[in-house]
Amino acid sequence: MYKYAFTEQLAGLSETKKEKEHYVPYGKQWQDERFDEEQGYHFWLNETPVRTFPGCTLPNTVSKWEKGVLLDCAMLMEAGTNMLCRRVDGYYKPLDPKRLSVKIGMSERQTRAFINRMCELRIMAKEDGRIYINPCYFFRGRFLSFHLFSLFETDLRSILPEWVVQRYDGQF
Repeated sequence: MYKYAFTEQLAGLSETKKEKEHYVPYGKQWQDERFDEEQGYHFWLNETPVRTFPGCTLPNTVSKWEKGVLLDCAMLMEAGTNMLCRRVDGYYKPLDPKRLSVKIGMSERQTRAFINRMCELRIMAKEDGRIYINPCYFFRGRFLSFHLFSLFETDLRSILPEWVVQRYDGQF
């Protein structure tokens, strides 16, 4: 009788194993969780993709060339802060205009003029030698920090839900 119960347990494990073979691990998810027959493929590249938001378009005065440079800059943002940075010895360090000009392939003078123009349009902001991109246009990360909210408050107030703005107001 003991042998019979043991073989039943083994039979149950083999069925469970067969079911689990259907699920193939893919990072933190199973492959079957990444594809839904009705919705399609959950196109998720990594935990901190650069996101753009529908309805938040760049001003009409921004040229196509400037949009291209902004996209290059967006790829240099640190996750969670939207600060333009470079990775050195495992740490993120802010990009100054001189180093940014090398990364995006422009002269330092052109880069400074570009940054100043983007700051005038509130697409970028400078603070203590650091350059940030407005999360209304490009956002890298999952959560909007209070610091980033305070840098671009006037723009974010118009697109964030009222309860979120009230929460940020409580931190003043």
